[in-house]
Amino acid sequence: MLIPSFHSLLKTLGSNRKLFSNAFYLYIFQGLNYLLPLITIPYLVRVLKTDTFGKLAFYGAFMAYFQIIVDYGFNLSATRDASLARNDKDRLSTLFCSVIMIKFALLLLCTLFLSVLLAMVPRFHQETTLCLWLFIGVAGSILFPTWLFQGMEEMRYITIFNLAGKLAATVLYFFTIRKPADYLWFAYLNSGGALIIGLFAFYFAVHRFGIRLLVPAPGFHFQELRNGFQIFISQLSVTLVTNTNIFLLGILTNNQIVGRYAIADKIIRAGISLTGPAGSAIYPQTAVLFSESRERAIRFLRKIVINGSAVFGLISAGLFTLADVIVRAVTGTQSGEIALLVRIMSILPLTVFVDNIYGTQIMLNVHLQKQFMRIIICCGILSLVLLLALVPHFKGIGSAISFLLSECAILILMIVTVRKKGIRLFYRKVPE
Repeated sequence: MLIPSFHSLLKTLGSNRKLFSNAFYLYIFQGLNYLLPLITIPYLVRVLKTDTFGKLAFYGAFMAYFQIIVDYGFNLSATRDASLARNDKDRLSTLFCSVIMIKFALLLLCTLFLSVLLAMVPRFHQETTLCLWLFIGVAGSILFPTWLFQGMEEMRYITIFNLAGKLAATVLYFFTIRKPADYLWFAYLNSGGALIIGLFAFYFAVHRFGIRLLVPAPGFHFQELRNGFQIFISQLSVTLVTNTNIFLLGILTNNQIVGRYAIADKIIRAGISLTGPAGSAIYPQTAVLFSESRERAIRFLRKIVINGSAVFGLISAGLFTLADVIVRAVTGTQSGEIALLVRIMSILPLTVFVDNIYGTQIMLNVHLQKQFMRIIICCGILSLVLLLALVPHFKGIGSAISFLLSECAILILMIVTVRKKGIRLFYRKVPE
């Protein structure tokens, strides 16, 4: 069943050669993002031990908040704007410069906050070097205009640049990280590589798309801030659901427990990551389709969700059934606790795929941004409440249950909201 469904999904994407090409390159990109760590995790866990691995996961989870702030929802709002402005070089140049300038202004605010944190909080002060190097990776992400490549539907460049950086870092892990005390090399290689690749990608994007570097009027900055605000709040709330688990687990427990949960989380996110390329590849086209005809857009998404659900349903089933085998392959040891965490969260690749269709592809394109934001905020708060209630008693299992329930709540609320607006993916006649 998996092969016919996957074939149908590829056929749906393949009806548009450009769309298929973008999805293909994004799958390679996402595949590398998770395949390479799955190659290195067994080595890192053995060399660094679970305790140090948990430490890296804890501080990495904290840096994800800074990443969300500097992204400011532009990965969706600016992608959409770039897609609509692709034939207007002046508009595209103004958009590019405005987004980059806003991102650096937000980075400055994050720098000030981090400085205070390093000076006043002992736990962070003790790992000043690690925090600063992880933060350099955030700066590097600003220079890499992923949103522009996606909006222009040139995803192959994202893959090429990232392939070079990640492969180099992966190879160097085995030469530089030999004992627990070498954990800083993880940050050196990842963040240093992100900064270098970001500089190359920035230079290439400017020349590839004919971008003129200019200073946009303040009004344009405010417009872009307004365009991205609701998505930013939504994604910040999503981070409460997907990222605070590790961060709060680190505060309430210890690095050993964080390490075990982080390994299970990596395995689950490998499955979830497969939903990203399809969603990113179809988003620009979905935006155009909705601007032309809601009925055509819904027909297109109906095919995607039917075939995609079959594929990701089987991936979720595989994670549940083969949890023990997967954990042993990743860590090199048998761990019933990590396998249980994987089983608890195994349904998430399917739920995340479906809520991307209802949320990102539909709600954001039919001007339901406020409703989208409210759903994510409410579920973010729900996640935080569940974490505070469950983690002190159930540790990693409580964190996994919180993640599962919060994601399911997002999916249910999005489906209900979309149906209330008269949009039904499985309706014969889609109301205009």
